[in-house]
Amino acid sequence: MIIKDLKINPLRSFLTAFSMLIGILAVIAAVLVGTVGKGYLQATNEQLFGRTPALTIDIAGADISHYRFLSAFTARLHKTGDPTALVITPDNDLTYAFPATGDDDPGSGSGEKERMWQRQLLANNVHFDTIYTTTDYNRLYNLPLVEGTWFHAPTSPTRLEIVLNKAAASTIGQRSILYATGENTITLTPFNVVGTVNDGRDTPTVYVNVVPLARFAPHLFSANSARLLWFNTAHHTPDSVRAYLTDVLTDVGGAQVEEIHTQNDADNYDGVISMLQLAFFITAALLLFVSALGLINIGLASLDQRTHELLIRRALGATRTSIAWLVLGGALFLSLIVAVAAIVLSLFLLVLIGALLPADSPVSPPSYPYGAALVAVSSSIATAFLGGIVPAIKASRLQPALALR
Repeated sequence: MIIKDLKINPLRSFLTAFSMLIGILAVIAAVLVGTVGKGYLQATNEQLFGRTPALTIDIAGADISHYRFLSAFTARLHKTGDPTALVITPDNDLTYAFPATGDDDPGSGSGEKERMWQRQLLANNVHFDTIYTTTDYNRLYNLPLVEGTWFHAPTSPTRLEIVLNKAAASTIGQRSILYATGENTITLTPFNVVGTVNDGRDTPTVYVNVVPLARFAPHLFSANSARLLWFNTAHHTPDSVRAYLTDVLTDVGGAQVEEIHTQNDADNYDGVISMLQLAFFITAALLLFVSALGLINIGLASLDQRTHELLIRRALGATRTSIAWLVLGGALFLSLIVAVAAIVLSLFLLVLIGALLPADSPVSPPSYPYGAALVAVSSSIATAFLGGIVPAIKASRLQPALALR
């Protein structure tokens, strides 16, 4: 009966369903946009400032740039289970060079060819911001790969490695080798370009793996201070971290803990995220309210058109309850159909969002908001009930005697 009743006026049924669909999609879309917005803020913060909570520990010592110290210290830190990375401040930065044309490596060419190639390198010196760090750095910062890989982590390093950010990669082009020189040497040392990352920086930046650097090119690297970044997933206290590091540094030698800072930038954007989500929730609630008003308006308008039909049914013996259910049941049945359609459309929207995100985006594609879908179905039924109850009550109060007019 309800389905036949809905087919009597398909345009009216379509407008009612479309009104509900807009409201339900508004709820799901608001949750998805809020999730993506929150993910974008968090990802941007993790790109530039690192994941939180974290500890920043200042370390000083004459042996910080020595291979023996670095290999032993990083091996001990790896046993903690928490992501940790050394960021070392060298006495002198590296200068990089690459040939303007031709191969990255001259191979075994003639002496004249090699001299020309050397002159090309010396004519193309560039200075990039350089971060001297260890293999776990990409676990403390959100650095999605554009191409290639991050640093390898062998127990015994076999080659010099660097990773470029997108700005540096666009500056030098497609390169597999980048040459570096120091302040006190003109020797060109080849570094393997193992990958490119999206670090959110506009400035060309190079990430250098310090452990193989200290092993294979100690003439390019000297330092006596460093920062240890510790992603504090186990919520260690600064005092316990200081005690642990003091013991480790005593074993491996050459450095000491100076200061420990606690970093928790999440507090800086939690308020923004909360306001963003509240704004989307209020917007979704208003859209649902407008949808309910539209349903009431459509229901009352359709009731005026169907008054004669409903009066005849009452005159033929239909009860008040059956008349009310005829009006209200149609709206509820439509709400179930619309809820299913809205979930299907929201799945398509989710796939579309994932497809639009770049491959190197720091923001992960959002997962399907099952909670929002449940709210959407409940809202669909509640909206249909609110939109249909007023016309249903009015229809149940129609007097059969009016059918004689």
